[in-house]
Amino acid sequence: MAEIMAGTARVDITPPYPILQGGFGQRTTDSLGTHDPLFAKALYLSDGAEKLLFITTDLLAIPGAVTREVLAEVTRQVPLEDRQICLCASHTHSGPALRGWHLAESENTQRYTRALTAGLIQVGLQAVRNASPSRLRPAVGKVDFLVNRRTRGNPNIVDDRVYALSVEEPTTGTSKAVLFGCGCHPVCVGYENYLISADYPGYAQRYIEQQMPTANALFFNMAQGNMIPITRKPTNSMDPRGYDGADFGAADKIGSLLSAEVVNILQQAPPADSLKLLSGRSTCQVQQNHYELDPVEALQQVAERQKIIAEYLGEEYFAGVTPENLSPLKGLWADACRKVIAEDMDEENLTRLLSSICHYQVYMTRAINPAPAPLDMPVQVLGINDAFFVALPGEVLIEVGAEWKRRTGSDQAFIVALANDSFGYLPHASNFQEPGWQDKYETIRNALEPIAMDVALDEACRLLAAAGVPC
Repeated sequence: MAEIMAGTARVDITPPYPILQGGFGQRTTDSLGTHDPLFAKALYLSDGAEKLLFITTDLLAIPGAVTREVLAEVTRQVPLEDRQICLCASHTHSGPALRGWHLAESENTQRYTRALTAGLIQVGLQAVRNASPSRLRPAVGKVDFLVNRRTRGNPNIVDDRVYALSVEEPTTGTSKAVLFGCGCHPVCVGYENYLISADYPGYAQRYIEQQMPTANALFFNMAQGNMIPITRKPTNSMDPRGYDGADFGAADKIGSLLSAEVVNILQQAPPADSLKLLSGRSTCQVQQNHYELDPVEALQQVAERQKIIAEYLGEEYFAGVTPENLSPLKGLWADACRKVIAEDMDEENLTRLLSSICHYQVYMTRAINPAPAPLDMPVQVLGINDAFFVALPGEVLIEVGAEWKRRTGSDQAFIVALANDSFGYLPHASNFQEPGWQDKYETIRNALEPIAMDVALDEACRLLAAAGVPC
């Protein structure tokens, strides 16, 4: 039996200067400081024949360009292949924004992206070079702090599973690293916060490291596109009144609940007798959302939505706006949300206004890019003994996770979300058949054609089959 080798590392990726935060369009100015640090962490595993390198980050998302640069440099310096490396983000809404719909990258954003890329390369290489004999302890548990914001908890369709893997010293049994994941939006801290924070995943990682002092705790998000914590009201996904406040106590609460479950299930789980890894990576071509629209149709849709928005914000709001100059719209979402709050807008009107803004942005994107080429979407599969993961580049809705579980026939089939790139929301085709889907945030802001996840899971199953796993 081949010896199990594992290594881990971490690097601080907290921006030391003001930077625009991502996740909430209500914020249009830079951060004011740091509440808690952000980290990139890496875990390297080898079973003698196969290797895996996980790099997790306390970020909203990872741009594909960053991933490609990291993969190129890591594989140049150590004997790994692209298929064996997975980069993912926790999706904290209090971390840096690395790109936006209408915003040119600031000098600090460009500066931060360069430093981040160097840090991710450093931490990945260090984890490989730190490898030493190890044993593993995998476990699966459950949490009860999830709310389905798309159904508003009625019914409360969730995936309550937690995956955890402790990497231990074989002689002492002390943990060197804990890789763990669950599917939930890190929005405990709302848009009124202007301090950098990792949100609940940061608290969970710190609490695990306090209870297991020799461990480096690494968090990955699972199918979280329509999941929020119980500390948030199950309002319309677009309603700013559901995401206000700057209560770090909520992040502490959810992080504490998650960490307690991770530590508990690891304490009860037996060590694995052996390790079997697998990996596969590919790209599949998918069409962009509304790819069939010509520029004239797209501009007609833009005009219709602009007319509705102007009813609430005034025609003068769009003075100077053209497809070539969107800068006057920098504060559009923030101003509309202030209007909703100031007027205590009812459900019908807030949906009409805010969904019109979402549609406006989507159709404007199409008008700017009248002949969109298909996109190359990265799809990656990873296996650790009985657990099978599909890593997808965006905010995966739980219906996709359920489909992955069904296709593999495994209770240990999990999603790694926000992985290797960022394509926005990734709904299942069935989400586009739900009542009112045209006015629901996740399906309006979907960047890809409705069957994109079917295409991705077809490719993931092909990759699993190629590795000898029926799917």
